[in-house]
Amino acid sequence: MGGRLLDRLRPPEAPPARVWETRIEDPSLGAVCLSGLWSGPSSGGDLLVVVHGLGGCAESFYARRAAAAAEGAGVGCLRLNLRGADERGEDIYHAGLWSDLAAVVESPAFDGYERLLVLGYSLGGHLA
Repeated sequence: MGGRLLDRLRPPEAPPARVWETRIEDPSLGAVCLSGLWSGPSSGGDLLVVVHGLGGCAESFYARRAAAAAEGAGVGCLRLNLRGADERGEDIYHAGLWSDLAAVVESPAFDGYERLLVLGYSLGGHLA
């Protein structure tokens, strides 16, 4: 418990990241925005896609730790916000929206990487 409290009071350092966004087509809603924080090289090598858990986001302490570990290993990292986790309110994610993660993995933006690795926590692990 103490570790989690400390993470909330003093979030772990994450590598510098740029905002990543894409729009996907939802059969019921139309275009929905997905976003995240992308760090490391924009091509070559591996890209780790980190998927947060229920109530989390790209800034969650465990996602920040994963990004730092990826940077230490020389791996790019995308900390994904599932729909609604970035507080835009276009929609809300749930455990059945595996197609959002599929759209991210299939995005042409990541064609320059040799491999995509997916790491999910809790609900994000279910989607992964």
